[in-house]
Parts: sequence; C-alpha cells; structure tokens
Amino acid sequence: MGGLVVKKVSRNHGLLQGKAPILSSAPNVQRALVLAHERSSIYGTLLASVFGIVFLATPHRGSSFAAPGELASRLLRAAQLRSATNAELVASLRRDAEILWDISTQFVERAAGLQIRTFYETEPMLFTSSLVSFPGSDYEGYKAAVELPVQNTCVWFLNEYNYLEWLQSSESSFLWISGDPGCGKTTLARFLLEKIGDQLSEHGTEATICHYFFDEKIKTQSDGASLLLALIHQLLRTDPELVASAEKHLALSDSQLAMGLHNLWEILNSMLSKTARNTICVVDALDECEAISMSKVIKWLSVHISEQNRDPTAGSWIKILVTSRRYQSIDDIFGTVSHFRCSLGDYAEQTGRDIETFIRTRSARMQALTRCPDSARLAIETRLLERCDRTFLWISLVLDILESDTDSSEEAYDRIFTDLPEELDGVYERILQRSTQPEMLLRVLSIIAASRRALTLLEVNSALAVRPGDTSREQVERRRQFDISRRLYSVCGPFIRVSNGTVSFIHQTAKEFLIRPPAFPGPMPVSRPWTYKHCLELSQINRTLAEICTISLTILDLREGDMFDYAAKHWGAHCRLGDISEHDDLSAKARNLCDTSTVTFRSWFQLYWNTISTTPKFPGGLTSLMLASHFGLHSIVQRLLDTESVNTQDSEGWAAIHWAVWNGQGDKIDEASVGLLLRPGVVLDLQDKQGLTALHWAAADGQEGVVKLLLEAGAKVDILDRDGLTPLALAVVNEFLGAVELLLDYGADINAAEEYNDSVISNKREPI
Repeated sequence: MGGLVVKKVSRNHGLLQGKAPILSSAPNVQRALVLAHERSSIYGTLLASVFGIVFLATPHRGSSFAAPGELASRLLRAAQLRSATNAELVASLRRDAEILWDISTQFVERAAGLQIRTFYETEPMLFTSSLVSFPGSDYEGYKAAVELPVQNTCVWFLNEYNYLEWLQSSESSFLWISGDPGCGKTTLARFLLEKIGDQLSEHGTEATICHYFFDEKIKTQSDGASLLLALIHQLLRTDPELVASAEKHLALSDSQLAMGLHNLWEILNSMLSKTARNTICVVDALDECEAISMSKVIKWLSVHISEQNRDPTAGSWIKILVTSRRYQSIDDIFGTVSHFRCSLGDYAEQTGRDIETFIRTRSARMQALTRCPDSARLAIETRLLERCDRTFLWISLVLDILESDTDSSEEAYDRIFTDLPEELDGVYERILQRSTQPEMLLRVLSIIAASRRALTLLEVNSALAVRPGDTSREQVERRRQFDISRRLYSVCGPFIRVSNGTVSFIHQTAKEFLIRPPAFPGPMPVSRPWTYKHCLELSQINRTLAEICTISLTILDLREGDMFDYAAKHWGAHCRLGDISEHDDLSAKARNLCDTSTVTFRSWFQLYWNTISTTPKFPGGLTSLMLASHFGLHSIVQRLLDTESVNTQDSEGWAAIHWAVWNGQGDKIDEASVGLLLRPGVVLDLQDKQGLTALHWAAADGQEGVVKLLLEAGAKVDILDRDGLTPLALAVVNEFLGAVELLLDYGADINAAEEYNDSVISNKREPI
C-alpha cells in the first residue's frame, strides 16, 4: 500500500523526478534526518537528496494500535513461531511513547523546506493485530527444503484404494499413512501436496490445501501450537475474511490472549466452521510432535469432523492426511478415531521399485558431480540395492556423502560404505530415547538382538512372559499380552518392525548400533538416562535368551508356536555364547537338558534332530558328554569328563569328539571344548559307521582351527573312510581352501584327493 501511495503523490505533486523512493516507518525517517543534521559532515549527501516525505498511518505522537501489535509480537515468540516482528520497535509506536516525542520535537526544525504529505486512517482496519499475529513462518521454508521425489516414483500411491476412498469421499475424514523410518513418508507427503489439487480438479472439486511438516529436532516445529498457528495462517492467507471469525479470541485481555493451545484451536475451529471452502491438511511426521499437544489436537479435529459430518447444513468438508511412524500413542489415538488407513509396509513391491529408481537416478547425479567412471557408479548402485533393506535410510545418506566428498576414489568409496553405520547413530538414539520403559526396552532389544532367526510374535510374547521358576504353561499364559504387537510398539516404537508375523529391527545396521564390540570398554548401563549405542553385550544378551530357552524346555506342555520350538533348536548355542560358568543356575539347567535319560531330553532333542539330519530317528546310546561337546559347553564338558568315557560311541559310531567337531548349524566350533577332549586316552581316529573320523568331519565342514588341533594332537592325515576318501578329499570337494592348506602342510597325499568320487559323499547330518 505504501508504494502505491508514494507513486500517486509523486505523480500529483511532482515530488519524484526519475528518482526511487525509500520506504520506512515514520520514526525511522525522522530519526535519520535528525542524525544527518547532527553529523552533516558524514551524511551531507543524504540531506541534499531528501526533498520530500510522505507519512502513512502513524500519527507523530504514536498510536494505540501499537499495543496489540506489541502483544502479538510477544505471543509469537511464546508460540514458537519465528517472526520478523520486533516487539521493541512496535513498542516505540505506542501513543505518547517517549522516543517518538523526542524525535518529533527535534524533527520540526530540521524539516524546514521539505515538502511533507501526511495520510491518516479514517476507517479502522479489522483486527490489525490478527494480521500481525499470524505471519509467515518456517513451515513454508521447511516444505521447500523437502525435495520432490525423483521422476516416476510415488506415482503408484495416487491409485491406492484407501487413499482414493478418502479423497473422493464427500465427508470429512482422516487418512493415516504409517511406515517405518526411512521408507519415504515425508517425500510422499511432499509429492501428494503437489498432486492432490490436480486430482480434485479432475472431479470438479476445489479445496484449500494446507500443510505442516513436524520435526522434533526443530523446537519451533515440534508441538501442537505450531501446527495450529501454521494452519490458521494458511487459511487467512487464502481467505482474509476469515479473520472476522477470530475476533472474540483476539479481543481478549493481555493475560487471556496467551495464544495457548486451546485458544488457538478455538480460532481454527471457528475458521473451519465458517469457511465455505473445502480444506485439505497434509501433516507429516505426526510422531515427532510433542505427545500431549498432539493428542489434544487430533482429538479436537476428530470431534470437529464428526460434528461437521452430522451437520446437514455444512457446505464444506475438511480432509486430514497424516503420516507417521507407528508409535503406540498414535495407534491408540487413531484407535478411537474414524479414519482411513494405509500402511506403507504393505506395499513392499511398489516401494522396492521406487527405491531402485531413486538409486539409479541419484547415482547418475552423483556420477555427474564426481566424474566417476561407469564401473564405479554401477558398483555403488549394486551395493546400495543390496543394503537398502526396503528403506531410503541408507541410500540418501550414502549418496549425500558420496556427492559431497571431494575424495572421489575407489578407496574413498569403500571407506564410506564401511564407516556408514556411524552416521545413523543419531537416528537410532533418538528413537530409543523416546521409550518410557527403558528396562523393558532393553529386555526386548536383548531378545531380538540375540535371536538366531526372526522370532514370531507368539514366540516373543512367550519369551517376555517366561520367568525363572516357571514349571507350567499356565504360569506363562497369565503373563502373555493380549496384543503383543501393541505392547512391542509401545515399548520400542519404530525401532522394530513387525512383518509377516515376525519381529525384527528396522534395519540391519540397528543391531550393529546396539551390540558392543568385543574390545569396547565399560559395563552395560545401569542408570538413567540410558545410552543405547553399544548398550548390549553379546554374552549377556545370549545369557538372557539362554535362560528363557532352558526354562521353556522344562515346561513340557509348551509346543510348536510357543518358545519351545525355537528353544529346542537354539538353547545350546545361546548357552555357549552366553559363557555360562560351572556354578551358576544356568549351567545347572543346561546339565539337566543334556541328561539323555529324561523325558525332557527326548521331547526337545527329537525336534532338534529333525533340523540337523535327514534320518528320522536320532541315534541311540547318546551321552551327556556327547551333547555338551556338541554344543560347546566346555564348563560342563570339563565336569563330565570325570564321570564319562570320552571314547564311548553312539549307535552310529560317533564319539564325543565327533559330536564336538560338527554342530550342524554352520557355526564356528568351540575349540576350547575340542581341546578338553584331547586328553590322554582319547582315540583320535575312531571311525563312525561310514568310516569317518573327527578329522574327516572337521575338514568337510571347513573348521580350520579344529583341523589344526587334531593334526597337532596326532590324528592320521590320510585315513580313508568306507568309500576311500581322505579328509583332504572332503576339504577339496567342499572348497575349503584353508583346511586344504593345513592338511597339505601336515603331509596329506594330494593324489588321494584327486581320486575322490563326489557321488558317494553324503553328509547325512546336514546343517539347518
């Protein structure tokens, strides 16, 4: 408005002749001229250039309208919306402000000879303070900072069934889009902001489209008040007449006009009720909003939607699209709110195609920036595709680093891929720090991190319900969660992922983040706040799961589907990795499970045997020493050596040394247990019914450390099995070059290895 007035005055009064005006507030102009007169030696040129002044709006003695402006400026900061409004400057505009009086008095004598035109407001402007109260804020800048998706990605979502049902419905409604971290929720929200208007237009519908992107790292974008202020501002910008709807809320006294959450909601609610335009709000990352205000805002919006849908006179609708990770608090809120739902985890195929397109597009851009050869780009694309795990988490991070790193060499690229997990630490730490149940969180994380395969929801439920001393299924059942998925998300948030009935971490690097490296100093955290990086010690988490497994196996009425199945197959490995000692309770439980004379043994071992052998019936004549040797429980082995013969063979001809050198699960053999068996009196070259010795089995399994132990102890290097094969022949056929070299170093006959017939090599006890 100021610019138009100046142009009109210059035309009518000839004030400007080919010169551009300088626009400023009246006090600033007055102060500048006073200062120029006082320092004419410095600012003489300025004085010579000033030939006229146009005053707009503010009387020289100030205005009472400045008081609401000052208040609004103060409230803006309280509401955490950034604003260029300066409270001190506005205070200077108050009626009878001292600074204005001083400037005006001095200005009179300095203004002689200037042409002055003054314009006053004769009609009040409605709610000037409201226009100051809702200025533009960072929400626009934040949206602009979110890159649009690469071409040909996200397009599939425009035809997603629930999305179309939500968009094309004639009623007000919510659409909740949930997804794991890094799956592209924010990018999708940005994409939909650009496309929703076009889709509505295709059906002859128009709407005001508002948006807000939460970010918990930015204080001004992490609570419900900031969301409401942004939505109010966008509605006012689209329809300035809506400011009348906020009159009673903006006319309150200073103490009442605190722009609290409820007052802001009343303003927004009033605007939404009065507007004749349809409204769509896209709200991204709701999970990053402060919890209490987030809950209130969603519930208020829900009530508004319900009332609007019941009102037959309502001439418009509001549709709210929300994206978030799956936090239990949000799940609970939407559990009581009518809404459409879309889980991006159900669209792995479409997301996978988008990720592949994104990788290839960004890799091409990276190549253009770094000038790397095609071979390097293709290698990077391959590594990203292998490690992306259906999320954009790794991809964006790696490519950003590659693009910005001035060291664009093959070695530098390898280093970046190797060092990348460190860059994700902050993401993981933030997720875990949000848990309000750190002790339970550590237990859940320990179970998932130690598990040797993905556990089912039922298994995790059982694992968390098991307690020391349990002897019956009823005891476990009483502690089971009715909705274990809900419980897990409540404790762990989006750090875990439930897919196809199994539980896992959100990304393969999450476990690396949690597990403490062997050389890392310091004990597990015992006080709050928890620090989750490297918070899990490998032996400790295996002890946790070993305890659960051994107890589960003693509860005979637990069957497949509970922890019994998993425990039967993996309890031994967890006991070994848990470094159980001879005198602790866990060692006693393990000894009992190795007792081959009990019903408990027969119930779990048959299930275990079925996973490591194609022979239906397990061998007879098994001993506790054989089992302890097989599982690498060297503290128990040492104890049993005092009571059992090391050379006893089972019905298939296996002695303890055979069981010790092969575990059927592809794990590295516990060499300490094997070493314990190599005591005086042990027969190293005992052959089973196939003529295989322990050295045969160790060579066939590529266990180099065990092969060396046996050879050093005096095992025959060229002993033949029933089919005329030597250990070297088995190492060659299975392509274990390390074992081959060791055998050759100890004099193995290379000619014997060349005569093998791989059609007769049969490993009946196959690994899982």
